[in-house]
Amino acid sequence: AVRALMAQVGVDALLVPTADAHQSEYVPLHAMRRAWLTDFTGSAGTALVLLDDARLWTDGRYFLQATEQLDGDHWSLMKDRLPETPSIEQFLLTKAGGSELRVGIDAQLHSMAECARMEATWRGSLVRLVPLSSNPVDVVWGNDQPALPREPIAVQSVEYAGSSVADKLS
Repeated sequence: AVRALMAQVGVDALLVPTADAHQSEYVPLHAMRRAWLTDFTGSAGTALVLLDDARLWTDGRYFLQATEQLDGDHWSLMKDRLPETPSIEQFLLTKAGGSELRVGIDAQLHSMAECARMEATWRGSLVRLVPLSSNPVDVVWGNDQPALPREPIAVQSVEYAGSSVADKLS
């Protein structure tokens, strides 16, 4: 279903990070897209869905867990930060092989620095980031996706936050 939506919007790949719109280290249930899609529940990892392939990058803390949780018939584990494992950017550059490759992203889930790094790696190639108007994982997850958190926010004291809210907003 995710691949069908990718084809509809004209992307060849979809990046699904472990992130929410606030770049939180630990995301609420609503934002656990990568875990829902892959069944890998570790707190760090990025899924890459292509029209003919699916891979998960995670670091050494999670190699065993990912091996146990991923469906090996559908997902390949990419052991991030090992010398023989290409970065996602390098993998996609190689996959493109000089052809156009459009990489779909939910722009709310990727930092500007991350996007700039990807674009710098792909400069001079035909690999392109494509911000999507809706997240295909959210569409497929549908009504089963947990609701957004509704808990009230709590302002932390300067002792913990480093500076006041007013200073941060000015």
